Amino acid sequence: YSNNASDWPLQGTAVHADVAAVNLNLWLTSDAANEDPDGGGLIIYTKQAPRTWGFADYNSLDQVPQIKEFLNDSARVVVPHRQNRVVLFNSNLFHETQTPRFRSGYANRRINLTFLFGRRCGGSGGTNEGAGSGRSSPHHQRRGGNGISESRERQSASIESRIEL
Repeated sequence: YSNNASDWPLQGTAVHADVAAVNLNLWLTSDAANEDPDGGGLIIYTKQAPRTWGFADYNSLDQVPQIKEFLNDSARVVVPHRQNRVVLFNSNLFHETQTPRFRSGYANRRINLTFLFGRRCGGSGGTNEGAGSGRSSPHHQRRGGNGISESRERQSASIESRIEL
């Protein structure tokens, strides 16, 4: 299908860090489809998620205002979209997608492959996501003393399964 009205306008992925150690992004969409040659890629901040923050603290839409406040004094690197460009960086660095402005139509959609490797902060057990900062919202309840919610454990296991394939 093409020009699905529900897909336009698109927004980028909000600012976050990832549970992995290394993040690799590969962009497949043709440069001709990108209506903004300086955009459509990534903004990578030079400030890392604190080791003590839990997954819901550094990777949640509910926490975007707090993350942006934390990044207020951070430098950033802007990496515009280019077809077949690979961007490799520390997953603990906060990052967000630039607003994609690609031509309409199925063949012009922004296609991004993201590969996550290893564990955040070099951990070997669980997801090593930190104990959390205690800033959790009611939407991100934690169980036990390790700060890992059951749904986040399943999500992490799913990510790890996809990487091993």
